[in-house]
Amino acid sequence: MISRQSLIDRAFLRARTLPLGRLDSLVSQAMVELARKVATDDNRADLLRKDFTLTVVSGEASLAAALTASEPMLLPFLPMATIISPDSTLPWQYVMDTAQLNLDRSALGMVYFTTSGSTLSVSGGLTTTYLDNDGERLREAMQRMVALEANHAMETDEYAEVLYETGRIEEAIVLMKDPIKKAHYQQRLDAILKDDGAWCNCDGEKQVIRRYPSMKHGKSIAVVKCTKCEFVNVSDQL
Repeated sequence: MISRQSLIDRAFLRARTLPLGRLDSLVSQAMVELARKVATDDNRADLLRKDFTLTVVSGEASLAAALTASEPMLLPFLPMATIISPDSTLPWQYVMDTAQLNLDRSALGMVYFTTSGSTLSVSGGLTTTYLDNDGERLREAMQRMVALEANHAMETDEYAEVLYETGRIEEAIVLMKDPIKKAHYQQRLDAILKDDGAWCNCDGEKQVIRRYPSMKHGKSIAVVKCTKCEFVNVSDQL
């Protein structure tokens, strides 16, 4: 069955012939508007999401595989993407070109990047594989943080948890109501504030239990625990 309104709409379109270029423009605008509506809908935003894993060697990562995937990376939108790694306490920051990338700046816990063709260049000449278990944990925490902030749920224990996982540990301690988690966060902060070379005097082995985005160090650092006395320090120098 065809509705009366549908017939009216069709008659209108037949009576008003639009140039092909104009139609293409309208389709493009409609797609952009649809994408904006989906992106701002918490229940549908993931429809627009596509995750990629990058391996950086000597400050560079190839985007060739991502650009030729069945659902390829949209290179023009890469400057707006959320890129995270264990080497940065915050999402990577985009700069326009290699000249800006090579400027001498304080890291402030950040990794800077730019692109040229199918190559992504990273500040500091980093060599690492991103989005390992700790990187994945950080990525998920960042996503949860965005969702909680969008829903104005920033006075909750869940928000305190994502603050902790993204390295904002002092804020997490203040906000967390659960006494057990609050005590754990305080112990981790105490370990971060220790001298990087501090260690116990017993004969226990050093065990790396995870990496943690330390604001003190400006990057993700090993959390090292003694297997005998359970002394803990957050340091890459042990």
